[in-house]
Amino acid sequence: MFNKTTMQEYSRTLSWTHKAAGKDNKRSKRFETGPVLAWVAIMALTAVGQASGETVTKADFTFINAVDNTQGFSSFGSMPAINNAGAVAFPSLGAGFESGAVLRWQYGAVTTIASSADKVLTSFGDSVAINSFGTVGFSAKVPGRSDTIIATGDGGTLNTIASANEQGIVGGQFLGISAMNESGTVIFLAFRKGFRSQAIFSGRGGPLTAIVDTAADPNFLQLGNADINASGNIVFHGFPADGTEGIFSNARGIKVIADTNTRGFGGFLDPVINNAGTAATSAFLNSGGVEVFTGTAAGITPRTNPGTPFLTFVDNVSINNSGDVAFFATEGDGRAGIFIELTGGSNAIPVIETGDPLFGSTVIAMSVGRFCLNDRGQIALRYQLLDGRAGIAVASRRH
Repeated sequence: MFNKTTMQEYSRTLSWTHKAAGKDNKRSKRFETGPVLAWVAIMALTAVGQASGETVTKADFTFINAVDNTQGFSSFGSMPAINNAGAVAFPSLGAGFESGAVLRWQYGAVTTIASSADKVLTSFGDSVAINSFGTVGFSAKVPGRSDTIIATGDGGTLNTIASANEQGIVGGQFLGISAMNESGTVIFLAFRKGFRSQAIFSGRGGPLTAIVDTAADPNFLQLGNADINASGNIVFHGFPADGTEGIFSNARGIKVIADTNTRGFGGFLDPVINNAGTAATSAFLNSGGVEVFTGTAAGITPRTNPGTPFLTFVDNVSINNSGDVAFFATEGDGRAGIFIELTGGSNAIPVIETGDPLFGSTVIAMSVGRFCLNDRGQIALRYQLLDGRAGIAVASRRH
């Protein structure tokens, strides 16, 4: 189990897994990635969102292979993001972009958002976000000037949201995108130069706004990642000056959703929030084990049962506007899987697990990001198969 020191380091340090350079700001590069008609059929099946509370099983899910390493790709980011139109954003390495790229897949084609081909950007961050308009948010380093930027794009000219050099914040592994909402407002966590303070900033390409700031609010010693909904309300991971740790919202003032005084919680993963203002995350329990939960300042709802040893570790909880949650987890029997909870209770069921058949082989590993679940109930995931194939897939529920 993570201790508090580990959790603090987790909240400060973002995952950077790709060395890349460049942006494609003039055109969209497309790759043929699979049968378009199959995808259209699945989209038709999922055109009407399934209401929360329905009971499903693993057999109710179908999978489409978006991209894989037989199509000129060599590796993929671990946290793909999906929007309500079924478009998936992901970082990757591949032929022609050996130093990396951020890409968007939809309807059997891939659009380049930013690429190393132009030798302008490098070291793309593993975390990406995408809104329903297909705009993708990401972070990357700028070679030759020791800068890190956060930017958005849709296949044309990039919009720079923040520059570490220009905004006086720490770049490198300490700067990455946290989230982006439907209007294109981006939020991110950053240290000011010299690590003298920390803030959660928002921006759209102009001046930045500090939403929560340890320099201005002595109640917080340190901050973790955050999410933002369509109304501009945020939920964030915070470390107050009293030595506790918690999940907080900023709706009508800073409010506690859960903290280490609650239910034996010992620490938290980064939270997400839907348009209704319901947050979701996972807590590490002082007694051992984990609990996925949703909640507001009025109270929390367990979405897994901590009284059983079924799940031993959870990562990257996602929530949609129906209140469904999806997440990656390891199990007591040694398997790992992607789970979804649709009932509003603690009845998480597996969507896919290691050892399951997929695309003519067997799953040996998979991962999801914090924005893996859309309002159609589709889940974007990275997978690895026994036969050596790896790629990005979309899971959809049959109706």
